[in-house]
Amino acid sequence: PNTQISFQAGAFISQDIGFPVIPGSSVTVSDGYDVTAAGTDIGGMSDQFHFNRERYERAGDFDVRVRVANFTASDAQAKAALMARESLQTNSRFAGTVTTPSLTGAFFSYRLSAGGSAANVGSAPARFPNMWLRLKRGGNTLTGFVSADGSSWSTLGSITLPNLAPTLYVGM
Repeated sequence: PNTQISFQAGAFISQDIGFPVIPGSSVTVSDGYDVTAAGTDIGGMSDQFHFNRERYERAGDFDVRVRVANFTASDAQAKAALMARESLQTNSRFAGTVTTPSLTGAFFSYRLSAGGSAANVGSAPARFPNMWLRLKRGGNTLTGFVSADGSSWSTLGSITLPNLAPTLYVGM
C-alpha cells in the first residue's frame, strides 16, 4: 500500500446516504478499496450517494489523502470524492475534494448551511491513475487539494464553516 494514504484497512463503514435505488458497496483490496456506488448526486440542497466512511468520527484537525487509481463511471458527471460531513443526513453541511471522469475534472465542493445549496470552486484536470485528492481541516476551515503525484499539491478551494462540529464523518 502507498504510505501517502492515511486510512487503515478495515477502519471503514460502507453506508448509503439518501437511499440510492442501487445500494453501494465497498470491498477491501490489496492496496485500498474498491467502491461501487450509485445515487442522484452530491450537491444541490440534499445528497444521495454511497459513503465509505471511517468507522469513528474524526475529532479536531486532520489532513487526509487518497489516490483515485481507477474510475469507471456510468455517467460523465459521476463523482468520486474525499469528504467530511457534520452528519449523515442528506442535507448536512460538508466539504469535499471531488473528481469526475469527464472534462469537469476535479473541484472543491461544499454546503455552507444545512439544507442550503452546495457550491463548487476550483478546477483541475483528472489524471487517472495518478489522481490524488486531499482534504484538510484547520479549526473551522476545510481546504481541498489535488495532485498528480501525491507530493506536490494545488489548492482547489477552501471554506470556513461557522461553528463547525468538533467531530466530522470523513470518508470516500
